[in-house]
Parts: sequence; C-alpha cells; structure tokens
Amino acid sequence: MLLLVRCVIGATTTVVLTIISTMMSIVKNFIIKDLRILIYMIIIFSVVTSIEILFYAYWLNLYQSSDVFIPLIVTNYIIIG
Repeated sequence: MLLLVRCVIGATTTVVLTIISTMMSIVKNFIIKDLRILIYMIIIFSVVTSIEILFYAYWLNLYQSSDVFIPLIVTNYIIIG
C-alpha cells in the first residue's frame, strides 16, 4: 500500500506540474506584470484543490493516506512560482 501511495503522489505531482506549467504559459502574455504572482498563485491553488477533490471523490483511501502530501505539493509550487 505504501508503494502505491508513493507512486500515486509522484504521478500526481507530475500531472499537476504539467497542468500548471501549461496554464501559466497560456496566461502569461495576457496578464499585467504586477498581478503575475497573484494569478500564478490562484492557478496553483485551483489546480491542486481540484486534484484534491478528485482524490476525495474517487480514491478516498489514497486521499486519507496521503493527506499530508497535498499541502506539500502546494508549497512546492509556490516556491517554484
């Protein structure tokens, strides 16, 4: 079970990073530079929250066993952003 949780968290991190990078690339030319960090944070929070809701809805056991890792993903992307 622990190996499955680790693999799912790794795959989730990869998917979230891909979605966030794609969305940021799309919107970066359309937003004001002063608001860029705020928009990036909104994108990060919305994508990670959406993934968290999907985990809760469809994979409750994985959600419960990986509850500490979801906020770590948010923190990781805020540092990267």
